[in-house]
Amino acid sequence: MIDFVELKDRLQPRLEADLFVQFVEAEGNSLEGAVQEAATLLGLPVRRIEYEVVERGFAGFFGKGTRPWKIKAYVRLVEVDKTGEDEESDLELADAPEIEVVDVDGQVFVQLKAGDVLLKVTPPQGEGTSVTEAEARGALERRRILGYNDTLVRQVVKDASGTYVRVAGFQYNATNDSFARIDISEDEMYAFISVTPPGAGGGDISYEGIRRLLQGNGVIYGIKEDVLVQFTDRPAYGTQVCVAAGKPAVNGINAHMDYFFEVDPASARLRETTAGAVNFKELNTIQNVMAGDKLARKMPPEKGEYGRTVTGKLLPAADGEDIPLPLGENVRMDKDGCTVVADVNGQVVLSAGKISVEKVLTIDGSVGVKTGNIIFLGSVVVNGNVNEGYSIKATGNIEITGLVEKADLDAEGDIVIRQGITGKQGSTVRAGQMLFAKFIENAMVKCGSSVVVSDGILNSTVSARQRVVCQGKRAAIIGGKICAGEEVQAKVLGSASGNTETICEVGYDPELKENIALLAARQAKIQEEIDDLQRNIATLEAMKKRQRELSEDKEAYLAELLDRRIDLTAKIGRLKDRVAEAKDQLTQLEKNGKVSVSTKCYSGTVIFIRDVQTVIRSEYKCVTFTASNGLIQIGKFVGDNEKASERKARK
Repeated sequence: MIDFVELKDRLQPRLEADLFVQFVEAEGNSLEGAVQEAATLLGLPVRRIEYEVVERGFAGFFGKGTRPWKIKAYVRLVEVDKTGEDEESDLELADAPEIEVVDVDGQVFVQLKAGDVLLKVTPPQGEGTSVTEAEARGALERRRILGYNDTLVRQVVKDASGTYVRVAGFQYNATNDSFARIDISEDEMYAFISVTPPGAGGGDISYEGIRRLLQGNGVIYGIKEDVLVQFTDRPAYGTQVCVAAGKPAVNGINAHMDYFFEVDPASARLRETTAGAVNFKELNTIQNVMAGDKLARKMPPEKGEYGRTVTGKLLPAADGEDIPLPLGENVRMDKDGCTVVADVNGQVVLSAGKISVEKVLTIDGSVGVKTGNIIFLGSVVVNGNVNEGYSIKATGNIEITGLVEKADLDAEGDIVIRQGITGKQGSTVRAGQMLFAKFIENAMVKCGSSVVVSDGILNSTVSARQRVVCQGKRAAIIGGKICAGEEVQAKVLGSASGNTETICEVGYDPELKENIALLAARQAKIQEEIDDLQRNIATLEAMKKRQRELSEDKEAYLAELLDRRIDLTAKIGRLKDRVAEAKDQLTQLEKNGKVSVSTKCYSGTVIFIRDVQTVIRSEYKCVTFTASNGLIQIGKFVGDNEKASERKARK
C-alpha cells in the first residue's frame, strides 16, 4: 500500500514539470486547422505540441449548422535519450565557438519555504573565489536562522552544486508569506512582478510560485527564465521587475536599390598627394562607366515577422513592398532581373529616380575650380572656357564655346573650339580626328586628320596627318612649325619683318616621323651607356692582364658590366630594327605634299616637302609650292574653289 508521502514523492516531478507547461486554446474549421493554429500561437512546430479536444466540430449541412473544432494545446514534454543527448552535445560542442571564461566568485543564497530553510551555493568561474563555510553560516544567521545542521552546511559548501538543499527548519506562519502581484502593461507586451517581503515566520517567493502566478494571469510567452531565477535568489522587494516581454511585430523592409556609384554628384571626393596636400583639380565628380558595368542592384522586399504579446496574442506584420527597376536611358536589366547594367560608355547619373548613362557630358560654365579636371568616356560640351591649369580627356568629341587657356585637351574624336587657344607656351591639344578653332596661339596641337583655323596660327607647333588649313579674313600663319601629311594651306604665311621663323613641313606622316625621332633619341642614349660600359670594361681587363687576376669584388663587377653590355647591345639592336621599319613605312607613305598660300608668302619662310628643303628668299603672292626632281617648284595658287572648278571642267 502506498502512503501519502510516497505518492507525493512520485508525483512531485510531474507536478513541477506541469508548472512549465504553456497552453493555449485554439479553434479551426477542422481538427488539423485547430492544431495548426495552436502551433502558431505557441510558436512551435506541430510535432512539439500535445492537445485535448474541448469541443468537436461539425461541418453542418449545406453550409448551415457548422461548428468549429476547439482544442486546448500544450507544449510536449520530451523525454531525452541520454545516449543520444550526449552524442548531440558532443557535436554541438565540437561546432561551438570558443567561449571566453569570465572570472566570477561563488555565491551563497538562503530561501525560506513552508518551514524549510534552503541553502544554495554556486561554484566559482574562471579564477573566481569559492564560498567559505563562514560565508554560508553568515548568510543563514542574517536570516535569523540559528539551529541549522552544520554538517549539511559544510557539505553544501563543499559540493557547490548550485541547487537548494534543506539545512534546517523554522516555525512557519503561512499568513506572513511574501506576497507577489503580476501587472500586465496595457498593450500586453510586458509583465511585471511586485513582491512584498515576508513577515515573521513567512516564506520567500519561490520560482514555482512565480510560475504559477504568471500562468494564472495568462502570461505564456516571452518569460525571462534568467530573471525568475535571479529574482528567486535575490528578490527585489517593493519595486516592479519585468519578468516577461512580448515580441513586437516587425514590418518587412521595402525593396530598395543598392547603388554601385555615388548618387550625390555634389559630394566631391578629393584626392591627396603623397605629401598630404589636396589636389583640387581632381574632384572626381564625373563617374565614368563602361558598357557592361553593373550600376545598381535591387534588394528584394523582406517578409514581415509576426509579433506576440506576453498573453500569446499574435501581432500581424506587413510584408515589404516591391519596387520596379529604375531604368533610364542607355541601361538595361541584367538576366537576374535585379541588376542595372550600362549599355554604353559614358557618365552614370541618377535623375528623377532613374539610372541613366549619358554619352555627352555638358558643363554649364567653365572648366576650373568648380569642376576640376574632366575625364569622360564619351563626348564633352563646355559652355564656357577651359581655365589655365586644367584638362579635359574624352573618348568622344570635345566642344568648347569659349577660350582654351594654358590647358590640355585630349579627345579620340573631333575638337571644336569656338573661340581659340591662348596656350602661353604650355597648352597641348590632341585630337584623334579633326580640330576646328578660331585661332591657335603659343600652343602645341596634334591631330589625327586635319586642322582648320579661321583667324590665324601664331608661334605654335601644329601637326596633322592630312591637312592644316588657315583661311579667313585675317587668317595668317606666323612663327612656329606646321607639319601636314598632304597640305598646308594659308592666306598669309610667314612674318613681314622676318624676325619670326616660320617652318612648314609636308609630304610625310608627322606622327610617324616623330616616333622615328624618339626611337633615334633612345638609341643614342643607350649607345652612350654602352660606350661608358666599354671604357670601364677595357680598364678592368687591362688591370687583369697586368696583375693576372682581379680581386673578388672587381671580378664580380666586371662580370656585371659584361652582362649589362650584352643586354644593352640586344636592346639597341631591337631599336635599330624598329627605326629601320619605321623609316620604310615613312618612305612608303610619302605623298606629293604641297604648301598653298592664297594671298602672300613672306621671305624667310622655311619649306620642307618630303626630303627637299628651301628658304623663301622673295615675297610671293597666290602661290603653291610643290617638289619635283629634288627641287621646290613654285606654281599658281590652287585653292579649294579652284580645285572644284577644275574637276567640274574635266567632267
